[in-house]
Amino acid sequence: MLDNKTFFSEVVIESPGRINLIGEHIDYNGGFVLPAAIDKKITLSFRKNNSNTCEVLSSNFKSSFKVDLNNLVRSDVKWQNFVLGVLFHINVLKPASVKGFD
Repeated sequence: MLDNKTFFSEVVIESPGRINLIGEHIDYNGGFVLPAAIDKKITLSFRKNNSNTCEVLSSNFKSSFKVDLNNLVRSDVKWQNFVLGVLFHINVLKPASVKGFD
């Protein structure tokens, strides 16, 4: 099982949080918006694992799960479905492009 103390990543991606004070989902229709940055962010750390499985650890939820890329099914644990949904749709758009990672 993964843990924050022994995991060393190859790639780190950070995405800053933002809020929309006005104009939720109207900017792409020509409307006005007023977004602002907030002090929250999502950080993703990856490393290849040379397998066909993905092991994912959430620091916030203090839990992890492992999934076979050939058998992506919905989880009973809500936060896991955000990851599973992304993996599923990447596989729909570009089959077999995702390889195993932790």
